[in-house]
Amino acid sequence: MSDSRSGSSIGAGLLSLLENFGEHSTSRQLYALANHLDGISVETFRKTFSAVRKRLKSTLPNIAGSAAGRQWLAEHHASYLDYDVHTALLSLAILQADSGWTAPDSEPRAIGFRNKQCCGPKSGHAPQPRKSLVSRAYKLSQATARHLADDSASTPPDALEFRESECQDCPLNVDRECRGCGCLLDPNWLNQGKLRWRSEACPAGRWARHNDTRRPLINPTRNLIFHVYPLKGAEWNWHWHLEQITNYAPLFNGKICIGIGTGPNLASPDVVQSRLAGVPVSDWVIKPNTKQMAETSTFVDLLRCVKTDDPNAITFRFHTKGVTHRRDGVEQPWARMLWETNMDISSVQDALESHVVAGAMLSREPLVKRNRGGDFFYAGSAYWFRSDVFQRQWDTYEKNRWWVEYWPGAVASQREAACLCHDFVEGSVLSKEYFEKEVMADWNMWRIARGLPVQ
Repeated sequence: MSDSRSGSSIGAGLLSLLENFGEHSTSRQLYALANHLDGISVETFRKTFSAVRKRLKSTLPNIAGSAAGRQWLAEHHASYLDYDVHTALLSLAILQADSGWTAPDSEPRAIGFRNKQCCGPKSGHAPQPRKSLVSRAYKLSQATARHLADDSASTPPDALEFRESECQDCPLNVDRECRGCGCLLDPNWLNQGKLRWRSEACPAGRWARHNDTRRPLINPTRNLIFHVYPLKGAEWNWHWHLEQITNYAPLFNGKICIGIGTGPNLASPDVVQSRLAGVPVSDWVIKPNTKQMAETSTFVDLLRCVKTDDPNAITFRFHTKGVTHRRDGVEQPWARMLWETNMDISSVQDALESHVVAGAMLSREPLVKRNRGGDFFYAGSAYWFRSDVFQRQWDTYEKNRWWVEYWPGAVASQREAACLCHDFVEGSVLSKEYFEKEVMADWNMWRIARGLPVQ
């Protein structure tokens, strides 16, 4: 074959395998190639082939969405690789690379991550089982589509160094294979490895995907703006939130600005301020509370407190989430998850290098019930933002309590939004069932990747 066929990314590996086995054009001939792999039966290959073909059918068209993708398809697919050959070669490549393979219908299944993969027993950190071959083939095809859509861009050297350091001590890194997603981390004959594709992100949120807008943060200034609704009878909630502010205060080397709602059945600002006596609060914003405005009442004033032209300034925004709900409601673990995932500063700063806003529980839909603020939001209204927002229409708002949740989608596009944990699409308010089934799985992966016990 000519050198022009040894394309980048997945192409080189597939073509290398094709050269070893010779060009074939029918599925029947390709099934026979499984005999070249020790211990792999034709039936096993047929199952894998069928599953991979189904996944690729919906993924390959996406590759044509970029100039690099169209060129790759023209050189290495449409010209001489028919669809069955491409699919079979990907199946063979994965089978050949996997020494512990079992048939798809006998893969270990256990409660854990969203992709049905076990997190290990809740009492410890047992090694994670490998992802099924079907799952890995599907993820590889998706990653390839993203990489080609990103014009096959490589991870910048300094970002690669950060990724390497984060993966080095991650419990999900088993023999340089990520057990969170099933990807090989280092260069291999099939591709350059997950770390070196700029378009890829850590499945546990330790490092983010990057793009052409990346601008490294240099000695960033970190601010906090927080709204307190000091409801009498719910001290168990807002006292706990104030404890989190106290505990995490050392992470904020810039301003700490606190908004307080006042009114009937609310503790006085003096009570709130006394509980934060050990925190270097730079600004207090005290406003009468109304049911219509709630935390929006202090929001724009808090933004003014941290407004800056410093390109290295970033700010975290949150409120006393769950204060009006039951103690055993989903809002309480939800609040814990939001605090914890947003306080991993290294992953936050990495995400904000290529994104304007970042937070956990990113919904890539508008708030469907109220239809405001763009095409995404952060469920729970806990998020970080770069000072870039102050060059946009940051201080326009609607007079309703939901604006703080709309706001990221009003000042940034979906492409400018990063997710720190649990990237989801549902646009409705979360139920306890959904949180326990879906969110907890991702949160537990996030915790395991940082050596923390699962919830």
